[in-house]
Amino acid sequence: MFEVGDLVQFRVKQQVCLGGRAHSEKKIALVTSIERNVYWSYDGDKCDRLTVLWLNVGIEETIPEFYLEELKTERCQ
Repeated sequence: MFEVGDLVQFRVKQQVCLGGRAHSEKKIALVTSIERNVYWSYDGDKCDRLTVLWLNVGIEETIPEFYLEELKTERCQ
């Protein structure tokens, strides 16, 4: 489950995304709003609809949460 302010990326490893959505320039997005329990998943759970802002291209998009995953970052110590 995501929260407003989370950084996300497409779930490319599982190849959930279809051609037009996983544009090569859409790398990191900021979750700007969430509409809870909108979609039914294949396993019977309710999923959220997220509005994200793709930071490097400035495009806002509304997308089901199952297309996205939390951005994995490594921190310097």
